[in-house]
Amino acid sequence: RDNSLPTVRWLGSWNWWSAAAGVALVIGLGWLTYANLPTSTSAKPRRISYQQAVATIANVKPIEISTKAGQTRRVVLPDGSVITLSSQSRISYAPNLNKTKQRRVYLLGEAFFDIARNPDKPFLVYANGLVTKVLGTSFIVKAYENTPSVTVQVRSGRVSVFSSVQVGKAAALFNQLTNGIVLTPNQQVVLTPEEKLVKSIVPKPALLNPEKVSLGSVYTDAPLSQIFARLEASYGIDIVYDEAAFRECLLTARLYDEPLLDQISLICKSVDATYTVADARIVISGNGCQ
Repeated sequence: RDNSLPTVRWLGSWNWWSAAAGVALVIGLGWLTYANLPTSTSAKPRRISYQQAVATIANVKPIEISTKAGQTRRVVLPDGSVITLSSQSRISYAPNLNKTKQRRVYLLGEAFFDIARNPDKPFLVYANGLVTKVLGTSFIVKAYENTPSVTVQVRSGRVSVFSSVQVGKAAALFNQLTNGIVLTPNQQVVLTPEEKLVKSIVPKPALLNPEKVSLGSVYTDAPLSQIFARLEASYGIDIVYDEAAFRECLLTARLYDEPLLDQISLICKSVDATYTVADARIVISGNGCQ
């Protein structure tokens, strides 16, 4: 028994060191795994800044035009497009813009674009995470540096809007255009701080065909379907409702000077209905007229 005593003690010591080494190994492997995991910061999409965007203009010195507080400026591009730059805004573009495959402009702030049509050379506006692509139309982009939301509002024609973010340490800034949305007149899209594109109606829809509204400005026992059809044609906005339920609704009213949503509100009150705006459409709800 005395001879085995040191052996027992030695085995116990060996077991203790083995366990300690095992724990150390597990901790070490865990630390290595954690150290090699991508952090939430590096994996989170980041908006491409104005400075990053302008830096992609290769081989030529970009032209930059800016405005001060309270100042606006009209800029005529080499292709004939006209940009009205709002207060405290700036744009950059390559001097050979009209000779490139794509006409690219980089915006920080707000501007109204009236683009010369050229189907062979799309016009793209890069602004704080949004890319607006057009062939020839007019629209507004609002993308101030200190404002988390970016807005594109269409005045005429059609535009395609994409979100463009930089993931991790991606070298190519504009190789991932996602969540494309098509906008038509009186529609807008907002890129939210959560990087979501939300499509809706502009706050104050403008008349596209004023003559059609004037023809029907005074209604006498007019079917609701007729009034909605003329408003749709005049503003380019879809009005969705249950045609069968509202078939018997007749309206006598004067609708001309009021903004579109005020007109919709008055119509809804007259037929005991309500409305909501969803996905750039006006949706009418109610039991109709019996």
